[in-house]
Amino acid sequence: DAHRLLQQFGDDKAYVFASSGGAVIAMDLIKKHADRLATVVLHEPPAPDFLSDPAGTRAAMADVCDTCATAGVWAAAQKFMNLVGIQGGPAPTEGGQPTPEQLEAMAMMQHNIEFFFGSYIRNIANYRVDVGALKACSCKVVAAVGADSTGQLAHNGGLGLARQLGVEPAVFPGDHGGFDGRPEEFAARLLDVLEEGPSV
Repeated sequence: DAHRLLQQFGDDKAYVFASSGGAVIAMDLIKKHADRLATVVLHEPPAPDFLSDPAGTRAAMADVCDTCATAGVWAAAQKFMNLVGIQGGPAPTEGGQPTPEQLEAMAMMQHNIEFFFGSYIRNIANYRVDVGALKACSCKVVAAVGADSTGQLAHNGGLGLARQLGVEPAVFPGDHGGFDGRPEEFAARLLDVLEEGPSV
């Protein structure tokens, strides 16, 4: 789908920013269509191949999806938050159930949430990264992490990617969602990264 989108904009090479699971998808785009890409910034990819325990991480991701199927989205979300190391979200009401506000928000995004916890995470977990393709591609590849997400699974994924590529990671303002929480600073940093010399 990403390649089809690029095809709609002619033959110019694209500058791609991809974060989290999107960064894993972008790695496949690099592998298959590097000739259409100028620079790809891979921000905090949660790929098990870049983590200290790939098999354990894959199993934990699969368990999130299995939990969604057997116990529902809310139980899967709790396991997911624990797995990725993100704290500080809205607390559920007494008894461990979501608040009415959380239920309303979940209802508005029900399809996307069910897809995310039901199968998307398993697909990300099962993807095997071709590091050789990332190193050999004709485009510039940048491994990136958030300044405030240290210790989280996806941040560790970004560090692991940088190590396997043999480069220093580009550090962006904010946490895993820094582009949302600190958009102006994040955009300025992204422009700087795009203007810098080759990373890989």
